[in-house]
Amino acid sequence: MKNNNKKVFFKPSLSSCFSQGSHIALILNCLISLSTGCLLILIIAFHYKDIRLFIIDHNQVDWHIAMTSHRILIITLELLVCVIHPVGSYWEMAIHPLQNLELLLSMLMFLRLYLVHRTILLHSKVLLSASYRSIGSLNNINFTFRFVLKVLMNKHPARTLLVFILFFWLTASWMLTLCERKTQASTGYMDTALWLIAITFLTVGYGDVAPNTSCGKGVCLFTGVMGVACTAMLVAIVTEKLALNKGEKHVHFFMLDIQISKRVRAFQYHQHNSMNFIYFAAVAWHASQI
Repeated sequence: MKNNNKKVFFKPSLSSCFSQGSHIALILNCLISLSTGCLLILIIAFHYKDIRLFIIDHNQVDWHIAMTSHRILIITLELLVCVIHPVGSYWEMAIHPLQNLELLLSMLMFLRLYLVHRTILLHSKVLLSASYRSIGSLNNINFTFRFVLKVLMNKHPARTLLVFILFFWLTASWMLTLCERKTQASTGYMDTALWLIAITFLTVGYGDVAPNTSCGKGVCLFTGVMGVACTAMLVAIVTEKLALNKGEKHVHFFMLDIQISKRVRAFQYHQHNSMNFIYFAAVAWHASQI
């Protein structure tokens, strides 16, 4: 008899490839650490250029004058925020508190989003325009992110709000998958998280899916609050778009005045005819009595 023994090969699943301690997870974590180091170098270079510009603008010689306590605190906080990243893939973490620590570090990485407002500020046409800066200096206007955001909402309100909603939708969905990934629930996948964040943001809440962890519930709660705020801004933008401008108001009110004047003249004409009818009727009755 022939021995028909067959060798069976087990193909590793996708979750086992990306599990903690695997080679792919180790490579990804090394890339995250490398990008974190590059980010720290770029932040230090940015503040170095900022200090040099401060020295040139104020005709200072010693750079220690620019290193105020407020500036030192800001630089320290930025470096602390940007150095945070998950390091659990360098070793297998079977202890539950350490897994929660990795989740916390992954969530705290989203604090780096503060760099978005700096990018928008430094690349905005408002800050790069010499005319804007000259007129702003005469009126004591500080060119901060708040001022740039007001200008964007004034010039392109719908586009700015749409970009913010899409950016918030993707960010909140990824945060929800991080929170729900350990539960092996459907909300731990990106497609379900996108659906849950969308219906929560729109304050619909069908109830077909729900978060299972406290972290996921917190993300959905914050999403609902942001959805209410964005809905209020959307209503204000639509109301402003539907409102008449100065020229349209002038034409509209002018036509209303013409129509009202025609109605007043028609009323006066009918009133005059009615008075004439009554007068001639009274004269005819008086003549008949004589």
